[in-house]
Amino acid sequence: MGVQKGILKFEGTIGGLTFYNSVYGYLVRQKAGVSGDRVKTDPAFSRTRENGLEFGAASKAGKFLRESLHSFTSGINDKTLPYRLTQVLSKIQKLDTIGVRGQRNVHNGLQTPEGFTLLRDFLFNKEVSVQGLLSAPLLLDAATGKVSCPDPLVPSQDISYPPGATHLNMQSAALRINFIHRESRLVCSEPLVFALTNDPVNVELTLPELPEGDGVLLHLLRIDFLQQVNGMEYGLSNGGYNAVGVVG
Repeated sequence: MGVQKGILKFEGTIGGLTFYNSVYGYLVRQKAGVSGDRVKTDPAFSRTRENGLEFGAASKAGKFLRESLHSFTSGINDKTLPYRLTQVLSKIQKLDTIGVRGQRNVHNGLQTPEGFTLLRDFLFNKEVSVQGLLSAPLLLDAATGKVSCPDPLVPSQDISYPPGATHLNMQSAALRINFIHRESRLVCSEPLVFALTNDPVNVELTLPELPEGDGVLLHLLRIDFLQQVNGMEYGLSNGGYNAVGVVG
């Protein structure tokens, strides 16, 4: 696809070119030259149909994952999230060694080390990552879901924080998600709020329980920056510094 440049921006189809607006700006692409009916029936397009089925499944899996995490990721303002999540889930889907082409799924792909690594490295906010904000290591107790730092955290030294931030809110969560049966359950820890000072902080986030059921179990961590005014903490008007990441 191409990028529209110049003062005037177009939307619509002109001379075989389709102009449209997206989250990435005004783009242009060549209009498809093959009819939809032929793609659906012609044996020559069997691979196209298989790819279409898998892309549709990855898109649905991405929507289901976003809906399952909505209460935990709300306030993460990134309009590209749906597109980027579908892209990474498509890559994970292709790691499925069980399903045949056209029927590979995200669930099987996540059972592979490569599939988990792709999701662990995914940024729910493309501008910042949990690992990029913390210089201190994190420990995960997979048996209980507890997330902690092995040593006391010195916020002013161990955290990269934006101008205007005086406090930090940290929260963990565990999500049990079954992409095949479209079932999910989310359990969150109590938020941990502390000042961005030189005073050491013991970081220990515990869950009331681990979500039960079938499917993949994901452990996540969220970091939000706050500003204290007259003894009250408020979220920064620019939520672009907040981060959510998969930690295990």
